[in-house]
Amino acid sequence: MIIAIDGPAASGKGTLANRIARHYGYPCLDTGLIYRAVARDCLGAGDELEDEAAAARAARNLAFATLDDPGLTLPGVGDKASIVAKVARDRYMHEQHELYPMYNFAKHKGYGTPEHQEA
Repeated sequence: MIIAIDGPAASGKGTLANRIARHYGYPCLDTGLIYRAVARDCLGAGDELEDEAAAARAARNLAFATLDDPGLTLPGVGDKASIVAKVARDRYMHEQHELYPMYNFAKHKGYGTPEHQEA
């Protein structure tokens, strides 16, 4: 079973996901925590959060044992993780725009708009 929880940064998605997983006896993959760790590692290496190649490198080299770092849940870290996630999402939306130009994903970056519904 896959349960996805979406919402703004630092809104408690990870806490809710862990509670649901415990309740049903399922493992929980907190992707928000992974984005936070990637942001931490990018900054630790002196890389810009907007540098997609640096983020990819940090993700490939991520030590999952460090996901219990209490610093990952500090205020402001979620905002840094959002930058990393947005860069990846924007690239994906530009790729989708090339395939489906009628939806103009390059302009709207995947957020639903009346223009999308009309197409």
